Amino acid sequence: MGPEAAQPGGRRIALLIAAAEYTDPDLRRLRAPAQDAKALAEVLQDPAAGAFDETLLLIDRPRQEVEETIEDVLSERVSSDLVLLYFSCHGVKDPWGRLYFAVPGTRCNRLASTAVSSVFVNEQMERSRAGAKIALLDCCYSGAFVKGMAPKSTLVGDLASQVCGRGCFVITATNALEYAYESGELTLDRGAGSVFTKAVVEGLRSGAADRDGDGWISAEDLFAYVTSTVAGKGPQTPTSFSSGVQGKILLARAGQPQEHTDAQRREDLAALTRRLRDLEVRYSAIRDVLPSSDNRTRRLDEIIWEATAAGASADRLGELDRRTADFAAADDAARVITLGALRRRGRVRDTDVSCLVDGISTPRSAFEQYHALVTARALAQRMNGEQRRDLTDAVRKCIAADNIPKYGNRWFVAQEILHLTIG
Repeated sequence: MGPEAAQPGGRRIALLIAAAEYTDPDLRRLRAPAQDAKALAEVLQDPAAGAFDETLLLIDRPRQEVEETIEDVLSERVSSDLVLLYFSCHGVKDPWGRLYFAVPGTRCNRLASTAVSSVFVNEQMERSRAGAKIALLDCCYSGAFVKGMAPKSTLVGDLASQVCGRGCFVITATNALEYAYESGELTLDRGAGSVFTKAVVEGLRSGAADRDGDGWISAEDLFAYVTSTVAGKGPQTPTSFSSGVQGKILLARAGQPQEHTDAQRREDLAALTRRLRDLEVRYSAIRDVLPSSDNRTRRLDEIIWEATAAGASADRLGELDRRTADFAAADDAARVITLGALRRRGRVRDTDVSCLVDGISTPRSAFEQYHALVTARALAQRMNGEQRRDLTDAVRKCIAADNIPKYGNRWFVAQEILHLTIG
């Protein structure tokens, strides 16, 4: 039985968009997009792998055609459908930080009228009735060059969140402070391809992306594989973001379930540890450099979302157990990243509740207390009776002692927790 078993009666549709040729001299020609899109299409169409019912390729097409096709693909869906959207092109941000996907006719000084806006893509994904949506963003921007590599991405701090509608999982080629790369020298005919997309294709084609060994490659499996594969092949760190995803989004069949070796687990754990440490460094840098403001809070929230996306892997690999054991003595950054990752915990442990109580009762910062409350709200219904009582007591005591400002955001989350735990 193919992957479509995950969406009974539904269709699996992929729309792959690539742009390599540009009329604007500020947008350097890219060699990889067309070949990358074709390689991805091949593995998605393979009945033994992706088994997609329909795969559409748009290569170097004008903006209007791209936008019309996106709307057509996403609007004609039902809840049992899965839609995959892939971009390989220059990604450009306007002065206000809004992301645009470049097409051949894009003019960098007229992005709103000549490029595909992430706002448009987000709206189409938000409105689509497809029950599962995944976006793979190999976006690029010619902002700098490194010998032997052509940079493919501008600063993409909230790139994932800008295109993530409900029921959607987004994987991007870079984090907020990095570039994505095409390796090797520029050639007119063929190239080595994008580091990111090459990892995606290899992981799906070989089945190696089945990181939990269940015989299927989910969106989270693919992200874990790409992260570990890309490490060391260029200064880039893939990121992910999800919104309203229920269960797993199954992308491809990987063959018979098999146990992963100790070496594979060590490799996955090392990649995960690097990823979480990177989030801690970014969190600390933003708190140290930016003054208190809505912009700083938004950027910190984005980092917490990334930590949440890593939570399932951290749970599976035992990293969450280590982090919760060290929580009391950890610094603010490590505590907040742990709280974000905890939201994806499968079975709530007593040590998890102890961390939540600590974060609520004796937080290092108001930001930490807020996210401890948000995580507690997310886990409350999965707690046993004793765990709920411990959480309820901690929240009540903080409210009584005015440690949670009345009628503020934290207070309202605390009230929701009490409603969930005691009714």
